[in-house]
Amino acid sequence: MAEGTLYEALNLAGLWKLPILFAVEHNGYAQSTPSSQQHAGDLEARASAFGVPVSVVDGNDVEHVFAQAKAMVQRIRAGSGAELLFMRTYRLGPHSKGDDLRSEDELLRHRSKEPLFRLMPVLGESWCEQQELILRNEVAKIVSDLLIESQYG
Repeated sequence: MAEGTLYEALNLAGLWKLPILFAVEHNGYAQSTPSSQQHAGDLEARASAFGVPVSVVDGNDVEHVFAQAKAMVQRIRAGSGAELLFMRTYRLGPHSKGDDLRSEDELLRHRSKEPLFRLMPVLGESWCEQQELILRNEVAKIVSDLLIESQYG
């Protein structure tokens, strides 16, 4: 939200009624700086200045995000022009090693709002655990293959 190219794109999309869905994942931070210390005003309202409608959703509610995005895509395909989906969420992990100055209490407050945690009752705990194991194995294989490739080139 701090790049001029975004505002140029919003301007042209609004002016020309382009069929674009802009998706903003607002996680509250820019690297290790809280957004409140970097941005003045409401980030959610910025696209409206270019005539681009904005829908603000809880980005951790996967089902609601899907429903809202689906409705927006239908309107865009029907010729309404660009729209912006503004998803409020929270980044649980650090931006990079050693730059995370957030307290453990702050992180704990947000863990229960995390999308997979919220979906677990719907998907089933055993299914989630099985999927996590599958993904961990896939990542381990990718890392192993990359290490072998880098050694033998």
